[in-house]
Amino acid sequence: YYYTTKIPGKKTNFIFCFFFTALYLITSQILWYNFHMKNYIKKTIIIVPVVLILVILAFFLTHGKKSVDIEQVNKTISLAKASLEAKNHFSDFNYDAKIEELAYAVHDPRLDSSDGDRMIKSLREGKLENIQVFFEIMRKKDIDAKSTDSWSAYELGNVYFLLLKHEMALMEYESAEKLSPLNTDYQSSIGFLLLRSGNLDKSLEHFEKALKRDIQTYGEMHKTIGRDYNNLGAIFKNQGQLNKAAEYFQKALDIDTKVLGRESTGVIRDLVNLGGVMFDTGIYQKAVEHYEEAFSIYDKLTQNKDSLGFTAH
Repeated sequence: YYYTTKIPGKKTNFIFCFFFTALYLITSQILWYNFHMKNYIKKTIIIVPVVLILVILAFFLTHGKKSVDIEQVNKTISLAKASLEAKNHFSDFNYDAKIEELAYAVHDPRLDSSDGDRMIKSLREGKLENIQVFFEIMRKKDIDAKSTDSWSAYELGNVYFLLLKHEMALMEYESAEKLSPLNTDYQSSIGFLLLRSGNLDKSLEHFEKALKRDIQTYGEMHKTIGRDYNNLGAIFKNQGQLNKAAEYFQKALDIDTKVLGRESTGVIRDLVNLGGVMFDTGIYQKAVEHYEEAFSIYDKLTQNKDSLGFTAH
């Protein structure tokens, strides 16, 4: 029962129900042949639990939550970006990444189907206020229940982030980090908002922690490591350490090129960041080359919007 309620997907529910039913029948047969019991007790041992398991199986086959549909998520991302752009919503790579994260959140199997459908519709129409209300209610329920689940806090932070309520977003990200201190997405989100507020030392501390743990988790060649190097490059650029910033942006570009491919939104971000440092250091020709390549890749990707899928956590 535990596994069928915790693991989404009708096929998975069926497999686990079948497995535990078979396990029970084998165990009951051992009891049957090794212990002297009255006939009605033997029948009860077999029939009653099997009937209960079949009822549970029937329920989850009809009510089981579907696994995440990547095509639908990408459709939500595309429609959400278009809707928010039409409303003159502020946009850059970080905001686009948060839209993508929120799209996965509203498609999450943990949401009831009716709630999920409403949130998907709201995000596709760019109605972030509706999603804010939903996650505020969910967050309050988690607090009242003294839940240790950090998910609602983080996603509420993402909504506040997209609504430019950065102080409120920071509070929720910090709450999420307290509940899950090893989660590097939370650390990176906190670091980014601290960077925007000018608290470079604290921001650097969070970004360095995220990089160290991500390397332990993923190794050097992973898109998350590219994100981390970009974040650190932004810190060094703001500190005026332009050579060090260029070094970290170049590391991010090398990783994202190998992991994501040259024609990806991650590489566009890296080229723009690296071009900015080149411009600031007076290497104008190199800066122009990076910007031109970034625009060229962007043009190719916008001609095929399906390529603008989820690229960052």
